[in-house]
Amino acid sequence: MKKLLFNKQFIVFAFFILVFSSCTTKDVPVPQPQDTLPDFSQKPGIFILNEGIFQWGNGSIDFWSPKIPKLYHDIFKAVNERATGDVVQFMTIIGNKAWIIVNNSGLIEIVYLKSFNSLLSLSNFSSPRYLLMSSNNKIYVSDLYRPVIYVLDTLGNKLKEISLQRTAEQLIEAEGKIWALNWSSYGGYDNTGITLINPLSDQAESYIRLSKEPNSAVIDKYGHIWVLCSGGFMHEENPALWKLGKNGEIYQKFEFTDQGDYPTHLEINPGGDTLYYLNRDIYALSVEHPGLPGQKLIEAQERNFYGFSAGSVLLISDALNYQTRGKVYVYSRKGLPIDTLIAGIIPGHFCRNE
Repeated sequence: MKKLLFNKQFIVFAFFILVFSSCTTKDVPVPQPQDTLPDFSQKPGIFILNEGIFQWGNGSIDFWSPKIPKLYHDIFKAVNERATGDVVQFMTIIGNKAWIIVNNSGLIEIVYLKSFNSLLSLSNFSSPRYLLMSSNNKIYVSDLYRPVIYVLDTLGNKLKEISLQRTAEQLIEAEGKIWALNWSSYGGYDNTGITLINPLSDQAESYIRLSKEPNSAVIDKYGHIWVLCSGGFMHEENPALWKLGKNGEIYQKFEFTDQGDYPTHLEINPGGDTLYYLNRDIYALSVEHPGLPGQKLIEAQERNFYGFSAGSVLLISDALNYQTRGKVYVYSRKGLPIDTLIAGIIPGHFCRNE
């Protein structure tokens, strides 16, 4: 469990491990055989990444499209006849392929998007987290435990490692720079800002100090970068939402008044003018008038909201008890319920093909 000390969500998971210690693998529902699998490259398509139980190796990927009246479970295993791995963390689409990060397995799986047939498994990563394809056709991968960014070519070959002096989490590209959010303090590393990387030289050029645990960032229609900081694993600071200029200038800091809050999953609508985030409930606020906390759009009530993604629709995952298959709630951008899906164990991230 040492690897989970700095992942707040898994503290709750550890609690449920104690409560449900009598559970065995027999308690985990196994998806039944499915019909002929669809074309996974069709649009719109939503991939649900289910982390699975830590160290159980039962992470999975589900596929859903509004065009298809069913949810396809564990599609990687259904196609390739082997498990996806331990903690399915992230997925992105690059051309006609999907790149899947399996965090605790230390793997990146590359599959053909249309069929989901495995093309290549990349190993020798410590704890990969997020992956970004840059505009100059290089791939950047962050790591939870090592203070580096891995640089790969589109064939999966490692080109180099960029030293950051701190670990990184989410990656975005803006104004010709790679922005690496330094979220984790694991190993005593500083976790209060963002490192800017020059993709031409593959060197860290500057560091923007913000506040503790920057966990997510988006770019609005004006090119401003918004960064959400949770305030620290132990709630050391008040959480904050930062508005930055294109070159990293700090324009405004919006601070949450309750130090007990822990906001995550900053998202933005396709028009680039409405921000969303998860803080027990789902909130929305305008980039023009970004007063916190914003509008409470969807209340969690008794549900355990865990992951969140905004796009043509809002997707919210419910981890339930972290032991059995979770749920995904589909809402309109106005907060109206559309559908409820039964996903795999601990649905945490989404990959959209829209």
